[in-house]
Amino acid sequence: VSQSRYDNTAKNEKSIITNVSPNPNDGKFKIKFNISENVRNSSFEITDANGKQQFFIKLSPNDFYSRTISLNLVDLKPGIYNISLITDGISSDMKKLLIQ
Repeated sequence: VSQSRYDNTAKNEKSIITNVSPNPNDGKFKIKFNISENVRNSSFEITDANGKQQFFIKLSPNDFYSRTISLNLVDLKPGIYNISLITDGISSDMKKLLIQ
C-alpha cells in the first residue's frame, strides 16, 4: 500500500464529488460525481487517516456519463477515510467516508 501521490492543494472547480451515500456505511456505498468536460482521465483514490492508499479505481468513459459508481469495500477496516476525485493527475475534490 503506497502513500498518496496526488497534489491535494490543486482544485478543478467543475469536477466534484456531489454525494457519498450511505455515509457512514459498512463498506458498500455509492459515489455521485460530476466531471468537467475537458477532463481526459479520472479516478478515485481512497486513503486512510495516515494518507496511505487503500483503494484506487480508474473511471471509464461510461462512468463519466453515468456520474455514479457503486463500491463494495467491506474488507476495509472500520475507520475514517478520504475519497479523492483525481482528474488528469490533480486532486479535484475530497470527501470524508466513515466505515463502521
